[in-house]
Amino acid sequence: MRKDMHKLIKVLPARGGGYAKIKAPTGDYDNFPSREPMLPRVGGWNLKENHDWTTPIDRYLLKQVGRLWNDVFSDICAHNDLRSKTQYDVRDYIRYAVHTNVVIVDGKPEDSDGHCIWRRLWVHPDTGILMAIPLEKRYRFRGYRTKFNQVPIDANEKFVEINGIWYRVSLAPFVEADYEIFAAAARKKFRPVIYDVVFREDLKHGGSSARSQLSHEWGSAVYACNKRQLGSREVKKVVAQWEALELAREAA
Repeated sequence: MRKDMHKLIKVLPARGGGYAKIKAPTGDYDNFPSREPMLPRVGGWNLKENHDWTTPIDRYLLKQVGRLWNDVFSDICAHNDLRSKTQYDVRDYIRYAVHTNVVIVDGKPEDSDGHCIWRRLWVHPDTGILMAIPLEKRYRFRGYRTKFNQVPIDANEKFVEINGIWYRVSLAPFVEADYEIFAAAARKKFRPVIYDVVFREDLKHGGSSARSQLSHEWGSAVYACNKRQLGSREVKKVVAQWEALELAREAA
């Protein structure tokens, strides 16, 4: 470990100065506000909290993976004296960042208190070697997955597969006020104002909830007002278009 590691992590000083920096008000006391907030004016509750930049220590520890932990910790102690506050913080953070009391249960590392290890670095109990848990593959959000397979035609129509059958679906703007009337009419067995022919009874009853559900499915605040089943020739073309869209989505 480099000798000035403790200087690298102390790039961000403790913010604020507590109540000592709050000066007594001066001036015309008659025009002062009648109430004052309980929070300090310099901001925050823990005004003297440390803001250490620990990335250099994390990088150093990751580079030491595969070495004996005793050797790594000896190098750390050789350049960080507990009598120095900043150097003590380095060793204190390392004790926090590395699991040293580890047991192997069913081939998996666990903490000696029976809990799963939640830090990335740990010391093998048999070999004493510093180990690292491999990072999981980052999940990239590719948009909401629709409930029904669909191929867009234009802003007002789509090809939608419902229970293995392809339909040409017409879309209309969704109005929450009309849908609330529909909810009341459905309870009284009246003719509904808005009825989604794809979701049918699966559409949520609340106006805002239904709007969110339809927006995730159709891409905007619209509902399926009409549908027509496709013929065999149309189905072949639509299926080919849908397969091409799936390949493009997987490649993206």
